[in-house]
Parts: sequence; structure tokens; C-alpha cells
Amino acid sequence: MVRMYFGTEAKITEFSPSIAGSYRIIISDGGASREMYLMSDLQSLIEGKLYTPLIRSAASAHGISALEKYTQRNQAVDKAANFVKSSVESINKDKSITVNTAASLLDGGFKDLRKTEQPAKYKVKDSREISAEFYQMITELQNITVGSSKKEIYLFIDLNCPACRKSEPRLKPFIERGQLTVNYIPVGFLLDSYERKNKEITDSEAKAMYALIPQSEDKRALLLQTLLSASHVDELIDVEAPQALRNRGYKYMKENTLSFFKLPVPATPMAVYLSNGYPRFKALSENNTTPSKLTDLIEQIDDVDS
Repeated sequence: MVRMYFGTEAKITEFSPSIAGSYRIIISDGGASREMYLMSDLQSLIEGKLYTPLIRSAASAHGISALEKYTQRNQAVDKAANFVKSSVESINKDKSITVNTAASLLDGGFKDLRKTEQPAKYKVKDSREISAEFYQMITELQNITVGSSKKEIYLFIDLNCPACRKSEPRLKPFIERGQLTVNYIPVGFLLDSYERKNKEITDSEAKAMYALIPQSEDKRALLLQTLLSASHVDELIDVEAPQALRNRGYKYMKENTLSFFKLPVPATPMAVYLSNGYPRFKALSENNTTPSKLTDLIEQIDDVDS
């Protein structure tokens, strides 16, 4: 197709996935280069530069400072996702666990959440929705429930995420007034920026693991308050939990994190809730957690049957 359009001398020097199902193509045409985009119909080509915050290549930033920052952010997200996925894939469940190892998956009942066994029967109608099957999976993840309202959200958080720390006190008044229930789902999303004593898991993974160790909601809620901090886990946990408990918490954390990376937009804090019977997701950034914005959000959330 390229040669039909640009002659027999045209050669493809780069071909990579781009946004909205398109592909970025660099075509060499007698020494000159053309930047093209193959549309999702796999027949139509558009020539020109693409400007979008979704880019992951420094070359696609076209020297624009703001886009270069988006590139770095997106590359960091990809790196974190690949790190978590590769760490899960590399774990051998038959391998014996040493006393100093906090990374283990138990033999029983672990489900690979990255694989879809059969096509979803539920179709989403816009980009703010997720499938009913995925929503059901999220409701079954290990979480920390705070509040008793029939209006509830499932909130993916990284305990090292500054935006997550800011959202918690903003949500608290609505929880205390009985207007909202928050099911916090801790994940190991952010990578370390310092050297931990135990390098086998990241600080975010370790915090999420410890938050999910207690069986009672009250103890989990208290531990959440302790761990939702800028301090490192080594500074917050004085006595290391027994190996069996760490294994259990680690298993829950990995299941949560794998589900988190299946979200259309894996970012924290990310709320998932029902609105008019449809599962939706919304990032609770600082701009979205003002009292008025939270009031508007709560009004959209369906009451959940007891």
C-alpha cells in the first residue's frame, strides 16, 4: 500500500501502535522521511504530526516541552505496569519461601486476572464505563471498607500517591455524615525512589501488602491511616509480620494490582462505581475532590442493595 501511494522506492523505517487503534509509520522516500498514521481501517493514511498527551515516544513530542513531560510520565506508567506483570510471571508457586522473602503467591485459588476466559457479554456505551463483568471482579477484590452508606465507590489507591493522601481527608466528612462508603483497594503502583531494606518488593507493594493483612475491617482501617503516609514502610512498621501473613497480604495486593492495570486509565486515586445501573470510573484528582465536585459525584451514584 505504501509503495502504491509513494512509489517503489518508499520504505517503512518505523511501524508502531498509536492512539485510537491507529499506527505510526515513518516512511523513507528517496532520502526524505514522512510521518504517517495508518487508521484503524488499515487502508487510510494521514500524513502529519500528532500532538497528544498519550504519546510514549520522545520523537513524537516534536521538541515540545509539555509533551516531553507527558512522554516521561507515560513511559513511567508503562515501566511500572511491566514491572508488576513480570514480577508476577516470574514467581514460581512451587518454590519454597525463605523467611526473608515477602513475595509469594499461595497455591490455592489464585486467578490470572490478565486473561479473559470468554468474551464479555456486556458492551460499554462510552469511554467512562467498564464492563459489568469487570466491575463484579473489582467488588470481589480485598479492600478496606470505611462508611455505612448505600452509596459506595471502590477506590484504587497507592499508599505513596500524594493525590491519594489528599483525597482521604476530603472524602472523610462525607463518610462520617453517612453520605458515602469508600472501599479502598490498595495497589503496588509507584516504583521506589530510595533503597529499601527488603529489595524484593517495592515500598508501595509492601504498604499495600501490610494494609491487607488484618482480617477485621476496623484493624485494616487503622492500619490504612498509618500507611497512607509519605514515610517509608520500614519507618512505619516496627515489627515484621509472620511469613504466612505476609504471603496472604502479598497475594491480595498482587490481585488488586493486576486488576488496577486492566482499567482503561490506570491512575490513582481511581473511583469505580455504579451510576444508572452502569459501572463507571472517575479519577479523584485534587480538582475532582472539592466539596461541590464530591457532592455532584455522590448524587450520581446508585444506592446499593444491602
